[in-house]
Amino acid sequence: MLDEPKTRIPLNRVTHTIRAAQAVLQYGVGAMIDFPDQTLMTAAPEYWDNKVVFIHDERLEKALQVTKFGMPGGKNEFPEGISYVRFPQWYFCPKCRRFQPIKQWVKEYRRKATARALSYDGYMKHPKCMQCSQDLVVTRIVVACNHGHIDDFPWVEWVHEKNKGGRKDICKDPKLKFQTGTVSSAGLEGLEVICDTCRAHASLFGAFDKEEGRTAMERLGSSGYRCTGHHPWKGEHEACTEFPRAIQRGASSAYFPKIVSSLVIPPYSDRINTKIEQSKIGRAHV
Repeated sequence: MLDEPKTRIPLNRVTHTIRAAQAVLQYGVGAMIDFPDQTLMTAAPEYWDNKVVFIHDERLEKALQVTKFGMPGGKNEFPEGISYVRFPQWYFCPKCRRFQPIKQWVKEYRRKATARALSYDGYMKHPKCMQCSQDLVVTRIVVACNHGHIDDFPWVEWVHEKNKGGRKDICKDPKLKFQTGTVSSAGLEGLEVICDTCRAHASLFGAFDKEEGRTAMERLGSSGYRCTGHHPWKGEHEACTEFPRAIQRGASSAYFPKIVSSLVIPPYSDRINTKIEQSKIGRAHV
């Protein structure tokens, strides 16, 4: 798992293992996976460990503009080889209801954990609230745009823009809490975000709505909110002028693998390719 830039953290190979077919299809690069203790996103192949060439297919390589096809070899402390990033970033404690990015939870963990615990696990691989000793719960809502960017829901912007007493400017040090209704039928109206700093509070009602061709995120644009152009699986941002839309973390529309097929029959195809490459015509087109 990648927690900080280029920092690899070994995970339990029993609880955090996926099949090869899953890594290619529904859990490919950029897909979110619900593991027992947290949700992670499959990182880009350049962050995978011990990659080995799996197959050579010149036509498919040319079609996809790649130089090779590989798979993680896996050895040492990273037995599976596939890397993940923490996404979504926002977690809340089901007891004290505090709601903040995982980096803030880790910062608190490093401040309160014993020296022995930190020497064994400095990144809180199993997210928990140090104040309540409760397992943290990852948010169910993210935002994505038509250009393939995905990021956390703009919780801070939302609670201040949609404040029930009227719009508030974002305070200097927002500290959020996530409240849920007493009955499951309450829906989005029963989910409320509160800022303890300035007492702004807003429900999630309307977060998924689309009125007159404008999404809720476009209506949030008055506070200056736009798509962040985030690619979490690569840890990169790029310029984007789109307004994203809110989606459920586990929605089928959150991830679409691109599947390209090719038929290759080794070793006979390798022999044919070699003969073609060594022929006069082949050498003339190299």
